[in-house]
Amino acid sequence: LLQRRAVRACGCVLAVTASLADHLGTTRARVLRDGFRASRFERGTTGADPRARLTDDPAAVIVGYVGRLTTLGMAKGLPALVDAFARLRDPRLHLCVVGGPADEARVLGARWRSLGLPSGHLHLAGEVPPADVPSWLTAFDVCAMPFPRTPHFSYDASPLKLF
Repeated sequence: LLQRRAVRACGCVLAVTASLADHLGTTRARVLRDGFRASRFERGTTGADPRARLTDDPAAVIVGYVGRLTTLGMAKGLPALVDAFARLRDPRLHLCVVGGPADEARVLGARWRSLGLPSGHLHLAGEVPPADVPSWLTAFDVCAMPFPRTPHFSYDASPLKLF
């Protein structure tokens, strides 16, 4: 009810996906997709190799995730990613999770340990300032976005980290 009233009161409403614009039920909704500042990623890394903070193994394959671990009370798929690591049991694989909240990261760490995965291969970096995100991304060989298949993630979410 509040959303409908707010939409009627506005001259134009901006949504980040077409699905969200459609849900608003007004012809005044426009889609303005997410984006990023390319300049943040042009600097390259300075100082130490970002991978060095994770492992000194040159054969390591670092799979990384950056972002919140939950949204709207739903897990973003990290437990499924941990389960995939357990099925693969590849000694070269490392998982680095940059984000929070911290209590969800602790749950993820407990799941990792319960599956008998090597403790030195899970790196829970916690929440970092946005300015540090490019450095973390350069440390990863693979960037993972294991979102669950739900209407929210399929149609309404805008995966800014992908951009």
